[in-house]
Amino acid sequence: MAGHYESTAVRRRQIAEAALAVIAEGGLGEFTTRAIAARLEITDGTIFRHFANKQEIVQAAMERLEEELFIELDPTADGWTQLEVLFRRRTRLLGGPDAIGRLVFSEQLVHAGGEAGLQKYREWRRRTHQLVESRLHTLRVSGQARSDLPLATMARLFLGAMITFSNERIAFGGPLVDLDARIDEVWTGLKQVLSPCGHPDGAVAST
Repeated sequence: MAGHYESTAVRRRQIAEAALAVIAEGGLGEFTTRAIAARLEITDGTIFRHFANKQEIVQAAMERLEEELFIELDPTADGWTQLEVLFRRRTRLLGGPDAIGRLVFSEQLVHAGGEAGLQKYREWRRRTHQLVESRLHTLRVSGQARSDLPLATMARLFLGAMITFSNERIAFGGPLVDLDARIDEVWTGLKQVLSPCGHPDGAVAST
């Protein structure tokens, strides 16, 4: 509400979220402080009391998006459950109706953030790959994941399956129809591929 005072932390978060929405819906061509201010019903001056320039706004927006990407996984859950939670969370973000999901692999957002934005994007990729690979390693040690492929290759298969949802959203020009059913289908197939002998329960096929 116009004229309403917000703490610095809250206002910075609001501006970052508004920036994500503006870029997701209209691209960088629509990314202006005026557009952000209009969405929040504040003045341009208010924005620059919290950020020195637009590049800083983008970097804060990427930090906000990072919160969506790296949710805390239940440390007491087994490896497959943790991977499934991660997979479902990311694919809903990439293939669902939330506009910011389009920015997860967006070069526009990365370039707008400058060198810091590029480094942040690379860190996302590294953290995600490391997270998936570590869970697969734990599953392999307990005999619940296949041992005939390098862990890095298995992690890439996992990440590639997630990226498919982003590619399909772009191809269809909007959120995927029957998204949950599509996620179920892909997750079941992915788990089967990564499990010993192609069986999610680790059983060996009879001959």
